Formats: sequence, structure tokens, C-alpha cells
Amino acid sequence: KGEMNHGACSFVLLWVVLPALHTGMINPLGLDILFVYHAAWLGSKFAFLGPFASAVLSMLLEPRMWLTAGLVLTSWDLASGPSQAACILLPLYGLAVNAFQYPQTVFGVRSRCSWFSDQWTLDRYRAAARKIGDV
Repeated sequence: KGEMNHGACSFVLLWVVLPALHTGMINPLGLDILFVYHAAWLGSKFAFLGPFASAVLSMLLEPRMWLTAGLVLTSWDLASGPSQAACILLPLYGLAVNAFQYPQTVFGVRSRCSWFSDQWTLDRYRAAARKIGDV
């Protein structure tokens, strides 16, 4: 199954990167777009992470995570205030969704914060994911 967001993201990325490669500079709007793009991706990644053991591994193995870290470390002072705020708030919102809403809603884990719950284990996550996949 294809998803439309892959095409849209590729188009926006080309719209930002190709002129930057051609001129050797990036315009402020392009930099803000990259910041918000990476922040939105990181927020959605955080929102749907599994239990702690699988979450750490999946984040360390994700190439876009390293690209996001490189972008923030090298160009934080060049981005505008609103895009910096988005870069902070969108991942925090994703963490909040993961900690309090996603495991309870999808997997039935009844805990105030799923990261510190004995119920939210990798085995339970895999079993529930298999059950959802079989439907």
C-alpha cells in the first residue's frame, strides 16, 4: 500500500533541497520547512513507539533520527522562533500521546503512564500487534 504523504514529503524536500544544492545556500523559509517537517515526523514517531526496550532500539536504528539531530545541532540558531517552538512542542506532544493515550486506547494497558507500567511489555505489545494484524 502506498501512502500520499511519501509523495508530498518528497516533493517538499526537493523544493527545499534542490535550490539549496544549486545555489549553495538555503533560504529561511526552506530551513523552517525542514525544521517543522522533522519535528512533525519525530512527534509522530514518538506517539506510536512500542514499549521502552523496542522504542530505544527503533529510534537508534532510524536514519531520520540522526538527520533530525544533525539538523537541530547545526542550524538551530538559524531557524525562526515559531519553527524552533514547533521543533520542541511537536515531539513533546508525541511523547504525551504515547505515554498516556496510545497504549491504553489501542492495547488496553490501564496505567496512568505506560512507560513505567508492568503491563506494557514487549511480549504484550507483540501479541497485541499480531492480533491486530490478523483482523
